[in-house]
Amino acid sequence: MNNETLSALKGAIEKWERILKGEGIDEGTNNCPLCELFFEEVHPDVTDYEGCYGCPVRSRTKRGGCQGTPYSIWASEAFARHGRLRKYWTADTPELRALALEELNFLKSLLPECEQ
Repeated sequence: MNNETLSALKGAIEKWERILKGEGIDEGTNNCPLCELFFEEVHPDVTDYEGCYGCPVRSRTKRGGCQGTPYSIWASEAFARHGRLRKYWTADTPELRALALEELNFLKSLLPECEQ
């Protein structure tokens, strides 16, 4: 993993640590350091998402857009709680806190062994 990717991964971990402490918010791709480097917009009608090449999340899951990660479950629950029109989500329920912790642990698992 190169230094730029490692720095973005650490930034994503910090984002989820803040969310768990009640000091941060999730704005999806708008405040994810990994997405800033790797996310690619696709047409809304595309169901087989291909993108995010080079992202360590995609390297692990072999899928773009954080599909197959705790984040996809978090986003579904946050949408159900707060609605799709809301611009950000917080871990303001026990369920969302548990999902935020799963996302944090998933991201930490992507760190190289020397960084864990």
